[in-house]
Amino acid sequence: AAMLLLEDGRLRLDDRVADFIPGFGAAGKENVTVLDLLTHTSGLKAYETWQRVEEKRQPGESPADALLRHYAGLPVSYPPRTQIRYSCLNMQVLARVVESASGERMEDMLVRRVYFPLGMTDTCYTLNAQQMERTAPTLRLPDGSLLRGTVHDPLARYHGSSEHSPGNAGLFSTARDLSRYCRMILRGGELDGIRVMKPGTVHRMTSNLAPSATGETRGLGWGIYGPGAYASDVNGRDETRAIGHTGYTGTFLWLDKRTKAYVVLLTNRTFPEEKDQPQGKPSFFTVREQVVKTVREYVEGEDTP
Repeated sequence: AAMLLLEDGRLRLDDRVADFIPGFGAAGKENVTVLDLLTHTSGLKAYETWQRVEEKRQPGESPADALLRHYAGLPVSYPPRTQIRYSCLNMQVLARVVESASGERMEDMLVRRVYFPLGMTDTCYTLNAQQMERTAPTLRLPDGSLLRGTVHDPLARYHGSSEHSPGNAGLFSTARDLSRYCRMILRGGELDGIRVMKPGTVHRMTSNLAPSATGETRGLGWGIYGPGAYASDVNGRDETRAIGHTGYTGTFLWLDKRTKAYVVLLTNRTFPEEKDQPQGKPSFFTVREQVVKTVREYVEGEDTP
């Protein structure tokens, strides 16, 4: 969504977040930008408990607005642009920046400009009854019922999605829909004759834009993989990057811009309980690496590290 607004000229990477979020420009966040949110270098801490926000929610204030007011008052947990620290707060703040710049709910814009044009009919925040039946549970609750069709992340659940889109979690989808999205990205913003983004926008989003002081690589929203399980030395240029993103409940996207290969891995690793992996069984992270390794060996040859 942010990339579409950048393409439209309604948002810039160097725009200050404080220009969109009242009260944000304080406590070390005065010069935090949209780029800092997208690269997770803003200085905001990684997470917050919804209970802490609820205690200070004002009469008549929605949970979503209470969260943004709380974030605006937080001090930085590290100097901005000095390290990369993935933060759900970054994504919730960015979602509100997007909505402020666009004048509409983020999901409404994405349905109109991405999901509907690409035929991603099962990608949404709120499921209908038929979609609910096809949704995997992510947790068994103490009373024995299943958490299914409701966002797993407590912060996004508290935020809600009817008034404002949370940004950090809560979007449901299918392997088919995400496959179409990945193919669009790897084709430079186009699929089946439908152009969603300009090639330059996709290239910018999937290039390394992390501040040099961090000593790491990071795209705009995307993780960029260095040599190892998910990439090799040949993926070291922006034109050939291996990129991806993970989700807490066991979701994973991996795309190789060089070979055009991609992986959509959807699991409910948190089910039935959020606890350590039983002894003797491979962890989700091991499975994830093995899946990508298998795909890389198939497309690159047997010498893949």
